[in-house]
Formats: sequence, structure tokens, C-alpha cells
Amino acid sequence: MQIGVTNPLREFLRWKPFPPNHEEQPLFCWDAHRVKVDGRIMLVVCNAANRFAGVTAMRAADWKRLGEVCWELVACSLRQCGFSAAAVDQYLIRAGAVEFGRTHGRSAVGCMNRMIDALAWMQCDHDAQFQAYLTHYLNVDDVGSCATRKGLGCAAERMAEDLLEIGINPHGGTQYAIDYARLHEGDADGPEGDASRRHADFELPDDAKEDVKRDTGANSPSESELMRELDEIIAALDTEEDQAELEIISEIETITRAMRAERGNDPDRPPKAEGLCTVCGADPRVFLDRVPYCLNCHNELTERLMGTQHITNDSSTLAVFDAGGALVQFAVERMVTPPFARWTAHELVDDNEYVGVEVCVDADPDEDQDITLARLWEKAQQAISRPSTHVHAHPAHLSGWVSNGAHMGGEILFAEDSGWGRIDEDEHGRCSVIVDGRRYGAEEFLGLFSGHVGFDLHWQIHDPSDDLPNH
Repeated sequence: MQIGVTNPLREFLRWKPFPPNHEEQPLFCWDAHRVKVDGRIMLVVCNAANRFAGVTAMRAADWKRLGEVCWELVACSLRQCGFSAAAVDQYLIRAGAVEFGRTHGRSAVGCMNRMIDALAWMQCDHDAQFQAYLTHYLNVDDVGSCATRKGLGCAAERMAEDLLEIGINPHGGTQYAIDYARLHEGDADGPEGDASRRHADFELPDDAKEDVKRDTGANSPSESELMRELDEIIAALDTEEDQAELEIISEIETITRAMRAERGNDPDRPPKAEGLCTVCGADPRVFLDRVPYCLNCHNELTERLMGTQHITNDSSTLAVFDAGGALVQFAVERMVTPPFARWTAHELVDDNEYVGVEVCVDADPDEDQDITLARLWEKAQQAISRPSTHVHAHPAHLSGWVSNGAHMGGEILFAEDSGWGRIDEDEHGRCSVIVDGRRYGAEEFLGLFSGHVGFDLHWQIHDPSDDLPNH
């Protein structure tokens, strides 16, 4: 099973660039991307042939076993959309072990991006890791294009067609009700299930049997042996994952109690009213498994989990000069989100119509903070000194004659030939874009470009921690 890793995900994982992929049947190729849905970090995998997709929430430890997560996510997604256990097992055997590489072309990635866009305004299940509803929506309810076909279609139907083409009956064998958060759990025969019964109708296609013989030699295992081995692998993975999760939860609780005691509070209960930081009683900024923590306590807890030194001065200020020589103040925050710490500088403003410029950089949690602050200061200086818009230059008494442009606070603004902005939401949850510290709605944002009618527009989406574009 070939997993194409998008560049943003590869950079997040700090992996080196991949060599060119070896040729593989598109049905056994998937592309993976890291996105945020409803405030939770998600992993989305999308099939290169038919855009069949799966969505799961990710914890910090999951990124270290990404291959297992992708394999389980593909299996869970197929089962969730009605494919039989036998069909899923046949597909997994044919696909083989997970290997990572480059994404599988612009068309496949474009289809995945369109599906990800559909998730932007959806709500996730905060009580589950595998996102059954989102997966079902993308594969059954959403209609779109894919890389190997013309026209629009349903991803689940196209996956079924592709499976039939390689000799796999999508609904062959016995169906079992399962808990989709765990592969093969909840079978009619119990959590472990009865492999002989579940796979009673399972038979490998002839070409798959030949593949097995070539790979294993004359002493090729029987199909029942392969199925038993597959079940043993699944059971071992589930046991290890459950144990690891319990250990992390226990360690978080132990550290939380210790932090309360260090602050002179009762270690076994929060110091103040419910809804405030469970350690010190300050206003919460982060929720871990729905338990509130302030920013400083969250960072200290996370750093103890990671075994790195805690940096106590998580908030400070920066001062930079704008293009006109005026001094601009920025408030600085640091949030540890493994495997990195994100430092954010937000312009201090007192004008309700002016949101302020915001920039951020990512760093190793134990990186010298002076070095990190220097990088953050340089990025803030670039953002302030190189504006992406300009005010209409005509005299004030003529400004009423100008009908195009973006009219903001008595000024008329136009976009520079190049620039950058941040995609955000306004107070009503509607998409907006913040450029040079000003928030623009859809119509106002388009007004910035009304002086460039007839020209082409190119765009790129970047992580907030990326370097600012040169312009």
C-alpha cells in the first residue's frame, strides 16, 4: 500500500524528500494530508484512483506510528461504508505493507484537496478517534470527480467498481456489525471474532494467489493461515495502542496532580470552579481530553511529557518599526504542540475595525528562545514593513468618485501586485481574509483586486509558520 505524503505533512513530520515512487496500481495508492477540522487535528487519506477517503483524529503519539494508522484507517473506512470484512481483508492482502512516498499526481491531490475543503465547515465527533460520520459523508454523500474517470460520481460506488475489476466482491462474505474505532472489534463472535467463520466465504483471486507464491516460495501459507496471521497482527496493534493510550492518560493525571501540589493546591481536585484551569485556576486556553488548562500549565505539562526543559516566560512582547517609521508592539505567545513549539506574535491594537497583523514560527521545544524570538521578530518586521495593500492615492475630495477598490474605514484600498494574508473566520463564522491587519469579507476582498481586472491570479496556501513570500 503506497501512501503519498503531502509536502506540508512531510515537513510537519520533518522527513526528508522522497525519491520518485515506483509504479503501482492506483487502486493501491493513497495520499495523506494533515488538516484541522472543528478544532481537532485530523489525518485524511484519499485513494488515488477513486478518491475514496478516510478521516481520523490524531494524537501526538499517532504520528510516530503513521504507517499503522494509515493501514487501520483504510480498513475502517472501507468497513464503515458497507464493504464486507472478506472484501476488506482481500484488499489489504493485495495492497501489501505500507510504504511512504510522493503524492500521486496533481489530479489525485486536487481531488483530495476538494474533499478537504468540504470538511472545513463540518463538525467532528470529539468523543471518537475514527471519524465515521465525516468518512461516510465524503464517500457516500459527497459527489465529485476523481483522477481516473470523467464526470462526477460517488467515491464508495467507484471503489466498489474498482474492486470488482480486480476480482474482489465488495459485499462478498459475511457482514458483521463493528465498532469502527477499532478494526474487527464488535463482531458477532466477540472482540476477537471467529476468523474461520468471518472468512468462510473468502477466497483469493488467482492472480493474488500467484503473487503470494512468488513472494513466499514453494512453502506458501494457506489462505486460512494468512487470515489468522492478519487477525493476530490486528489484535496486537489494538492491544499496544490501548496500552499506550492508557499509559499516556495515567502519566498526564500524575503530572497534573504533581503540578497542583507544587502550587500549594489539593493534588486530587481542581483549585477553583469548574471550567477554569485544572492546575492553577486561571482562564483556560487548551483542553486535553476535555480537561481545561491555561497556556502556561499546558506547556509545562506537555514539556514534562516530552522530557524537555520548561520555559516559564511563555508571554512577552516585541517591538518593530513599520514602513513609516512608527513603532508597532506585538504580544508573543508560545504553545507547545508536539513535536514542536509554536511562537505567535500578534499586533497589539485598540481599534475594533483593525484586527492586527499576526505571524508565527515553529521551533524545537528546547531551542534557545532568544534564537526563536529573533526569527519571530524578523518575520514580524517583514510583515509590517512590506504591506500587501495600499491606500488610494487621490486627494480626499476626489475619493468619492472612485467606485472600485475596498472601502474600509473611510479609505479606499487596493492590492499590491503580490502579497499575503491569513484565512480566518469573522464573528459570525463566515470565511474572511486578514490582510495587513484588516479583516475583509468576500466582497471586500475581491474589491482589493478590482484594479487588476483582466489579469491572472495565482495563489498558494501555506502553513502559518512558513516564511513570508517575497514581494
